[in-house]
Amino acid sequence: MGTGELIALFTIVIMVLLYFAEVQRRKIQERQRVQHEQTMERDKRLHDLKTKMVDEYVDRARKFIIDGPHSLARLGLEQLESDQRIREAIKEMSVRSGRDVWGRYEEHIRNIDLAEFFKYVREHKVDFNKTSIEEMVEGVRKLAER
Repeated sequence: MGTGELIALFTIVIMVLLYFAEVQRRKIQERQRVQHEQTMERDKRLHDLKTKMVDEYVDRARKFIIDGPHSLARLGLEQLESDQRIREAIKEMSVRSGRDVWGRYEEHIRNIDLAEFFKYVREHKVDFNKTSIEEMVEGVRKLAER
């Protein structure tokens, strides 16, 4: 095989490698685009859910139907999936309703993951009339230690 043929073969190999590298790059780019869109959709869905929950809480509080921790538990706040989102929602509820949502229990829930707290409340069907916030916080902490 002559030098010219080797150069031609080498050029073809390089072109094929470049082609496959470009195909791979586009696949990765498409996967990233799809993941980004899914993340954006999820964030929008969670934001809409948070807004709905806040509106429902404020409506209940204004009508004096129910407010406070018991009402929070009935909203299904654990669906917001993160402590930060739940705290943001509760803060908005307090501001919009003009009421202190946690009242005297604020100090008890300060250092606990509220997503886990409300999940615990739902899974254990906690009745706020029979179980104190302190007991629930302790239950959540025990589960977290496991």
